[in-house]
Amino acid sequence: EGAVPCSTRFDDPYYSKHDGLAETRHVFLAGNGLSERFSTCSHFTIAELGFGTGLNALLTMLDLDGKKLDTRYFGLEAHPLDEACRKKLNYPEMLPGSGAGEYFDRLHRCTWGEPHEIAPGFTLHKVHASLQDYRHHAPLFNLVYFDAFSPLVQPELWTSGIFLKVSDMMAVGGILVTYSSKGSVKRALKASGFEVEKIPGPPGKREMLRGVKR
Repeated sequence: EGAVPCSTRFDDPYYSKHDGLAETRHVFLAGNGLSERFSTCSHFTIAELGFGTGLNALLTMLDLDGKKLDTRYFGLEAHPLDEACRKKLNYPEMLPGSGAGEYFDRLHRCTWGEPHEIAPGFTLHKVHASLQDYRHHAPLFNLVYFDAFSPLVQPELWTSGIFLKVSDMMAVGGILVTYSSKGSVKRALKASGFEVEKIPGPPGKREMLRGVKR
């Protein structure tokens, strides 16, 4: 899979050192019950906090490709990946025959702050802003991929105040998932009104958290 890209700002990897593809599929697709949820609706709104390398968006799009579902995907990122780092990523080679190469280029070439249809039925809104500064307008989020850097390096994003803000942007019954299973994160989610449970984690991690907006 090659070297795992790290943020030079936070000295923290963008995804699991064990298996980035497996982590995304387990935490953000299976953890949200994505396949089951899109089978019962015609449109969906997903938020990824933050957008990072684009791997979560890419795999979500491939998972939804060909299905009759209108999906709006908001990717929030305060510190976009630089071009040199992006060119080192080999996701298309890891996903042969899926059209991942062309999709991946579209994800990164499209401009920030504007909606772009990357694939039929999949519209991406890349937002260059911090979660603290972001102000969201309708539609409300059905799913949230909470993929900030770890609580050790970005503790300000794992507070009850931040989770309350995220909750206010979600539809009732919406699901938030994160790779973290820290007790402090679980308590912060509960304090923000989420119904929280620990569920089995991805390779190399025993547990993760899932919260439902009530």
